[in-house]
Amino acid sequence: MSWLVNALSQNECCNLESCAFIVGGEEFTLVYNPKATDVGDIGRQRGSLCIVHQDEGGICFRYRALIKNSSGQFVQWGPEGNECHPAESTCGRAFGPDVYNEGEVPPNGEVGIFGLSHEELLSSEWVVEGALTAKFELEVRPNVELDPMPLKKASIEVPASTLAKDLLSLLEGKGDVTFMVQSERIEAHSQILAARSEVFGRQLSIGMRESISKEIVVEDCEPSTFRALLRFLYSDDLTLMEELAKQAKEGPAAGGKTYTTFLQKLLALSHLYQVNRLRIWCEQKLCDSVTANDAFSVLSQAHLYEAKQLEHACLSFIKDNLGAVASSADYGRGCKALPEVALKVTAFTAGLDERSALNAFEACREKREIKESEKEEKEKEEEKKPAKRKRST
Repeated sequence: MSWLVNALSQNECCNLESCAFIVGGEEFTLVYNPKATDVGDIGRQRGSLCIVHQDEGGICFRYRALIKNSSGQFVQWGPEGNECHPAESTCGRAFGPDVYNEGEVPPNGEVGIFGLSHEELLSSEWVVEGALTAKFELEVRPNVELDPMPLKKASIEVPASTLAKDLLSLLEGKGDVTFMVQSERIEAHSQILAARSEVFGRQLSIGMRESISKEIVVEDCEPSTFRALLRFLYSDDLTLMEELAKQAKEGPAAGGKTYTTFLQKLLALSHLYQVNRLRIWCEQKLCDSVTANDAFSVLSQAHLYEAKQLEHACLSFIKDNLGAVASSADYGRGCKALPEVALKVTAFTAGLDERSALNAFEACREKREIKESEKEEKEKEEEKKPAKRKRST
């Protein structure tokens, strides 16, 4: 505060002005003039500390100015302001306890905070350790029309929908299709599944083997994850998934590993059966829960499923926490198994997109294709060996 007058003079300014802030959809700034001269933008107002309306059109609001004293208490300065100007523009107009128009008498005949000049204020109880702390409390009334009071009518409360609950109860009974998941039999209803998933619809359509046997073997999936998928297909209720994810989060595994693993498995299953709403929900939850210990694993899954938003979230996390991620076992295993994903991390950390690092990505893909081709050739050779031995005998 002691340097304020000189600082304003150096910058050829009369007022100290805050950044704009918004209350009730209206924009204001807080202004202090140490000489208690011009304030506002309309050119004929005087005052010291005030707020200035910065929006076109009129306004209706109340305000109180409070100043903090040396004991830490806020004391109201001046009366409460009650302004209502619906028909005239108040853009650039100042409002405050000592604001007055040129040629008029100041409110209560005093100018300055509590009637003190800037110099008097510096040595008063209102300036503590060289700082003046002021607060304006604003209440803004939106410009809305008053509608006539509607007549009260008798109302009948309609019960909430029980469709999801009723459909879920079907899972507790017999179904017309059976899924074998790790030797566990899970029954469901083909018509519901076909309506909710195109993949199930194709599996259970006429002419397919599964439509005749009514038994489908599900590979690489845990029964609990498959049951979670079915619960969503029957209810379309993500709160049920939230509950299951919460149970996983509170599970015995440390560091939320069970939680992330549950989401990754559910993401894989929803991607397999093209359940888009559940897939996107899993991606969102993984974005929020990724850690240094599983960032590369989640990134690899996002790369595999072309989940661009999840991939970008993982890359950003790895870039911001590179030390913690690079020292994890998950990162070490992943770099060896998936060099193309590791290259994405390197390029993103260097500020490059795939187009800028195209040569590197093409070389990485060529190397992968060569390895896959060599592996296929080797497998073919292995298949031929027993046949040769049999003919020789």
